[in-house]
Amino acid sequence: ASKPGVALVTAGPGATNAVTGTAQAYSSACPVVIITGSVPLSSKKEIFHGVDDPDFLHKIFSPITKLSVRVERPEDMPEILADAFSTALSGRPGPVHVEIDDLTLKARVESAAPYRPMPRHSPGLDPAIAERILELLRRAKRPVIVAGKGVLAASAQEELAQAAEILAAPVIFPYDAIGVMGYHRRWCAGAISTPMGVNPFCVKLMRDSDLLLGIGLRPDAWNLEVILRNAPPKIVFIGFDDEQIRQEGAMVSCVADARLALQEIIRRLAPQRGAPDEAILAQIAANKQDMLQAFQSAMEPYREKTPLHFGLALEVLSRHLTPDTIVIGDVGSNSVWATAYLSRLGPHKFLGPGLWAAMGFTIPAAIGAKVACPEHAVVGITGDGAFLLSSADFATAVQHRLDIVYVVLHDGRHGMVEMLQHRDYGRAYGTEISPPDFVKYAESFGAMGIRVERTSELGEAFRQAFRAEGPVVVDVICEPGVPYVSPPNR
Repeated sequence: ASKPGVALVTAGPGATNAVTGTAQAYSSACPVVIITGSVPLSSKKEIFHGVDDPDFLHKIFSPITKLSVRVERPEDMPEILADAFSTALSGRPGPVHVEIDDLTLKARVESAAPYRPMPRHSPGLDPAIAERILELLRRAKRPVIVAGKGVLAASAQEELAQAAEILAAPVIFPYDAIGVMGYHRRWCAGAISTPMGVNPFCVKLMRDSDLLLGIGLRPDAWNLEVILRNAPPKIVFIGFDDEQIRQEGAMVSCVADARLALQEIIRRLAPQRGAPDEAILAQIAANKQDMLQAFQSAMEPYREKTPLHFGLALEVLSRHLTPDTIVIGDVGSNSVWATAYLSRLGPHKFLGPGLWAAMGFTIPAAIGAKVACPEHAVVGITGDGAFLLSSADFATAVQHRLDIVYVVLHDGRHGMVEMLQHRDYGRAYGTEISPPDFVKYAESFGAMGIRVERTSELGEAFRQAFRAEGPVVVDVICEPGVPYVSPPNR
């Protein structure tokens, strides 16, 4: 989050097509400066790229950004852009929209102040509030930490791990904060809820605790409901927002940068570190093992079958992932398995589309990840329907010779929609799709495509894919309708 993304798009459809990505960035607290063209405010009706209201883009972007601003004088552009970058990075990061119309862009400027970057604003803990928090943490015998995506936004994963060790506290997290702590960490107890339901083990940890430390969570966010319903009476809430908003029900509540807050906790409490409760650690380890066993049991009947099981493809894929591999997930049944299962198999970085859940996320997100981190291996896991939604972006990956392995879990349908229709109405309608031959699709761009129809073919397919130069599509023909795995009730 120390460097914002920048998007430059045309007026009209270029801007409106960027609305979904901008809203997703807002939901995921990702800093982005999106610069759009626009029509002049003096425009007549039905101008090219316009509608009756020439100010419509500014109004569209206002609710889905931290700031939507229009450059009306060219000499104001340096200051407006500096403020845009500062705003995108400060407090709760997010997107900022800057609109520049054609006349302003082409205007001559006799004199203007040079561009000067503005600082980002990251509030630390108020000293008086910090003392109250530290005193409550010192007295806690069975604390639990609930870590939100504010920890990810502050790149404070290591500080979170250190704080968990010092406090001897299990760490649980909402679904949109998966990756805040790797499952290989001994204090990582998992996601509170997933598309498969609420995790009963996380609920038990909260109910058995004597203090809940919430950090990086947004006050009044919808995902707090299950947390507050099961939390102990003592709640310390270090929120993640742009304003000092108090969380109702918390004994101590404030808004602060997660990294700064965790560093203060580590600095002040590390000398008083006590012995961990081995019984809780044993419960966490056993629950992780139970969950993996549940996945294995669900996959076992499919090991010799064709089409093959989503989970078997991910199991073999995991053997080719290094600790630094960036794995991108998507939306759909493929995502349920990839997020819940694959993230447990290693410390690799798993990134998903977040709560906005824009289907087709994987292809462009993997491109962004590879451009930003060229030294890392990047794997995108998607379904056939999700791949088709953004398949045109595959051309960009090929054009720039980006080494990305795209794994298409191909079951010929919108599986999650089908499951929901069966659950709610007893039958499904309009969920089957007829995707192209993905191998030929990749080859038509000059890239490599590999088709996998049997479990025994997976190992060699992934070996070829990771050795190849440029993007590769591994088309895995999968069994439709494989059941999800519910968290064990330990």
